[in-house]
Amino acid sequence: MAGNLVITLRGALAALANHQRTSRHALNALLGNAFRFAGRPTTAAIHGWADRRDEVTGLIDGLLDTTTDLLTRTSGLNRNDRVVAIHTTLLATPLLTGLAAGCADVRITESTEADALIRHLYCSDLPHLGAHQGIEETAQALRAWSAEALTRTLAAFRDTGLSGHDFPKNFADQVRENYRASYQRFSESVPEFRLWSGLGTRSDPDAMLTRHLTTSTAIRSPLLAVGHPDAAESLVTSVLSARFPEGHMVTRVPLQDVHATVEEQLRDPLDVTDDHYISRHVPGTAHMVLLDDVEDLFATITTNRPTYLDEIVLFQDIAAALNCELAVVIATRALEPNIPSRFPVITLG
Repeated sequence: MAGNLVITLRGALAALANHQRTSRHALNALLGNAFRFAGRPTTAAIHGWADRRDEVTGLIDGLLDTTTDLLTRTSGLNRNDRVVAIHTTLLATPLLTGLAAGCADVRITESTEADALIRHLYCSDLPHLGAHQGIEETAQALRAWSAEALTRTLAAFRDTGLSGHDFPKNFADQVRENYRASYQRFSESVPEFRLWSGLGTRSDPDAMLTRHLTTSTAIRSPLLAVGHPDAAESLVTSVLSARFPEGHMVTRVPLQDVHATVEEQLRDPLDVTDDHYISRHVPGTAHMVLLDDVEDLFATITTNRPTYLDEIVLFQDIAAALNCELAVVIATRALEPNIPSRFPVITLG
């Protein structure tokens, strides 16, 4: 259950540098304040990486090592955010280093395309783990993301003389392999990395729910658990207990009104205030809402309101913006066939 922002490079660097003031200022100076949320990244975010690559990568390595050391004294959601920030940085660093190396001998100028490229590199969601995506799938997704980023870079800086000859033919493959090597190195000191590797591509409910809850997807999307609601609650409780022993809570909410909005359904059980704050939320605690389709209404709700799951995503986004990170599992006995594939589904035995 990691925050939305830590799966972007900008958010991940900000999270890593949060308690490391000297390194934060030095890195921001080199990259043109690329991860200050008050402004927008500029071409300095590429210039700095290209012109002073050793300093940039040295500072990032220092942030990674210090944050990894801090994990021994961190628990709960704070730990989860830091682990995902480390993983995001490992995904992005080989890509930015490779792009900067190719751009080292050209003069990069401001343009609409260049601005869009920098925002894409620093502010877009990077490939990330989830219920249906393990380490190998993430590595392959990074390869595709890197190939697209290279194409966009060549287009943005085509007037500078930059060409594909400035980059290795197997550029995207190199990014993927560098990520794999970094991931393997950090697996020695980050237990969650070993956990994710051990889960591999397993599609059993326990593995899928564990990936969902320990990565960035839990507070970004509801998960559908198809089977008996009691089995869903048992699974959710066992995984939360294993992954968040320091503190977790499950709020079980029966689906009883096909016409109620998501906020109306959750207002009383979560004690939601008029300004959307979740009063029942305990900071640092993994909070799961189990929507129990006890009266088999879920199919009717999603048929009559195709945007229902998107309404849950919006509720989660608002909650996260108020520091009330919330995971949602919908326990239903039958699955409506028109559920969009972007929503993870697990089938209980």
